[in-house]
Amino acid sequence: MDIFKVLGLFKLSERFKTDLDCGEYFSEIKSNDGFKFVQFGHGAFQVCEDFCRTSNICSDTKSSTANTLFHKVKIGVRKAFFICFEIFISTKNLSARYTAVLYEVTQNTARLFMYKLRQAMESRDKYLMDVAVYVGQFNLGVAAEGRIGRRYNVKKKEAVTAVQLTKDAKVKRMSTIHIENFSRHSLWHIFVNNIITSTQITIGKWKGFRPIEKAYSITQVERNKGLNFVFLHTMNHQITSSIRTLYSWVSGFNLDRYLNEFYFGINRSQSNEKIFNNLITEMVNEKKLYQKISYALNQ
Repeated sequence: MDIFKVLGLFKLSERFKTDLDCGEYFSEIKSNDGFKFVQFGHGAFQVCEDFCRTSNICSDTKSSTANTLFHKVKIGVRKAFFICFEIFISTKNLSARYTAVLYEVTQNTARLFMYKLRQAMESRDKYLMDVAVYVGQFNLGVAAEGRIGRRYNVKKKEAVTAVQLTKDAKVKRMSTIHIENFSRHSLWHIFVNNIITSTQITIGKWKGFRPIEKAYSITQVERNKGLNFVFLHTMNHQITSSIRTLYSWVSGFNLDRYLNEFYFGINRSQSNEKIFNNLITEMVNEKKLYQKISYALNQ
């Protein structure tokens, strides 16, 4: 939509004044992507009141939020829509407490919807990294007294990051995933899901990378106190800082969702005019998500 070319809260609030305005926008997205009834697999319908769709075959009616991540949101579609905008424009991770106070909802309700939103921010691996990729692992957690470096026997979260650079040595694309440990079995996932096998990859001399050299074009170099991996360390530092400033502790279950939120904007920085529209499109196209694991979300 043209309105998203110049993003602003006032312009957005003037365009989307009611839940019905948001429903119209969702209906437009469904039409552009080729709407079909999930139960029957056909696209024969007519648009009815409130932008609902009624099947021409069985007369089944679906709302504009049916089978989306906005499905039966208890806080109202418009309020959920603006929470998406708030998280999108923020330069750091937002806490559920802050969102709950700002939008006058309960903290648990804010947490559950933000979980859905961060799930939609997950990279779908449509665009794999193909040139100038740097890969490195790091820890998230409080520094252990008297212990330096990466170890297995510390209570920290392990993660691995892949960063692709442009010709001007700027970050073009990145991906970070939470892993169980720094073994080759865990490190393997960042390569398979994000990097083309023919890509020239630069990594440090961690032993866990050696078995992966058989499948990828890998060059191992000394870290030189981080000077050979400046961009990689900068992004890792930004990740740890964004999480530490808001949360005293993050469960492994939720960590990947916070990582999704961090690199969502970075991977789409070359199409700023379409980022928010793409986010809402992902929310609409994503299947409805049931909160069956509320205990884990409260961690």
